[in-house]
Amino acid sequence: VFEGIEEELKKIDEILDKGLENPIRVYFTDSMLSVMLHTTSFAKKIIMLVFLPIWYRKAKKYWNYSKGWLMKNSIINSIVLKTAEGLESTVNVEKGFSKDEFVCKDTREDQRRVFLHQYIQALLSDINKPEWLEEGLSYYTMEKYYGSQFLKDETLEMVQDMPESSIEDIIFSGIKGYWMVKYIEKEYPNMINELLKETKEKELPSIEKALFERIDGVDDKKQLFEKAYSSLTKENGVLS
Repeated sequence: VFEGIEEELKKIDEILDKGLENPIRVYFTDSMLSVMLHTTSFAKKIIMLVFLPIWYRKAKKYWNYSKGWLMKNSIINSIVLKTAEGLESTVNVEKGFSKDEFVCKDTREDQRRVFLHQYIQALLSDINKPEWLEEGLSYYTMEKYYGSQFLKDETLEMVQDMPESSIEDIIFSGIKGYWMVKYIEKEYPNMINELLKETKEKELPSIEKALFERIDGVDDKKQLFEKAYSSLTKENGVLS
């Protein structure tokens, strides 16, 4: 999975102009509970066990769609990848939103791409940000890495009307985030990178609030997506 991956990681580092703040540990497992319990501190384990009935069902449903996971820690970040058997049992939404040429051909390629996606999130883990921005930046960085848009245009329409309380919205928040990040980069080049640096240097308490303040006519995530949708589509629904 990791053969020759150093050059790919360097390319991602250059795109984001960042390097790892903390080391990474990689796990291959198909057990969600083992992920939770082996990659968190003792105090968090106690809290998780106490509140297990509350979070387990929702997390389990999300796990069924997930090919990998990043567990953040102040000392070390853990990237979790599913095994070949785990990937086979995972609900494969990739074929629904990836262009044909970017659909993974085998397990090794799938695990490698998942690792790169999670590596990007590890690079950004030292900055407090909402999930939509974290996932959106990950997808957008992968696009810059490949040098071509790999999400289908139709995904913009697909996620438009998803209620934010649904499990589907959580799963596809990254796609929503991708289109919002793409819009911001189109209309306000380099704004996100500047805000990331300001947030890391403690100059901003909230990168999300700062984004909304600096984008005309936007007070929340819903309005931002509406502006992104309007800007990136024409009357016939084809991206400009």
